[in-house]
Amino acid sequence: MKLKLFLTLLLGACISLPAFAQQDATKAPVTDSRSSLRHTPEETHPLFQTTPIAYGYVFEGASIGSGSGNFSVTWNSTYKWYSIAITGVDYYYSSYSTVVTTTLPSGNTNCQTDSVSGDLLVLCYTSSGAATQADFGFIVF
Repeated sequence: MKLKLFLTLLLGACISLPAFAQQDATKAPVTDSRSSLRHTPEETHPLFQTTPIAYGYVFEGASIGSGSGNFSVTWNSTYKWYSIAITGVDYYYSSYSTVVTTTLPSGNTNCQTDSVSGDLLVLCYTSSGAATQADFGFIVF
């Protein structure tokens, strides 16, 4: 089952198109990847992480379907993103390899990742670029 989830996430990442998520940067909230003030993770990470730190499946309403059991999810309706807090991890977008992919029947919806305040952010968009809620799976290395 874990291998199937991993392969599904990997395949989704390979075929996702990043152009879908283009949005007006002047209206976007300041997340770690958009901030001029760079967050410095307090902990040192290994050069290669060979086992997942966290993984799971999240329904569009922010309830957890399955996963590693060491994370919680909330939906932020103001910024239209999912915030995932991973127990014991000060998540910073460039310190981890993260794959996230949506599943059918969401249609042509893709997701991207970012971080803010030590949490993983998942932002999902329709093919027209509108922010939306969606079911998705993720894995963090």
